[in-house]
Amino acid sequence: MLSINTLTAGHHLDAVILRMLKERIAVATANARRPVEAPDKLVDHLLDQHRLSLHFLSLHVLTAASPRREALLLAIDRPVSRKHLRRLQGIVGGIIENGVRDGHFKAQDHHLSADLFTAQTKPIWDPIAIVARLQGSECYSPYEHARMAVDRLG
Repeated sequence: MLSINTLTAGHHLDAVILRMLKERIAVATANARRPVEAPDKLVDHLLDQHRLSLHFLSLHVLTAASPRREALLLAIDRPVSRKHLRRLQGIVGGIIENGVRDGHFKAQDHHLSADLFTAQTKPIWDPIAIVARLQGSECYSPYEHARMAVDRLG
């Protein structure tokens, strides 16, 4: 049986994650509206999301005691998180769709491409993947990884 403290902690975690995701969506939306070409928008999007993850990790995870860190990392995969991540993926899909229309990317289903692009770039933006990468060795910088992923769309 869950205690009141456990339920309160769960709500607090949801609030922290929701705040992070809303900030991610605001940054992604602003980036998508910029008057630059789609490839640059996608690279900038990934680097923005990487920076937001590092900020989140430094505030809430890397400085936290182990049980809190584990709880926060698990909270990222809750339904509220998945809904907002789908919105972010929709923004990526819109950028890809515009890039196809403008001739920057080859013809492709922008929904499927956004799914694949998001999965392929997870080590750049996902806090859990970043923690794993920081603990291991990464052969590419976030910029190089982002640039390669965008180039594959062309």
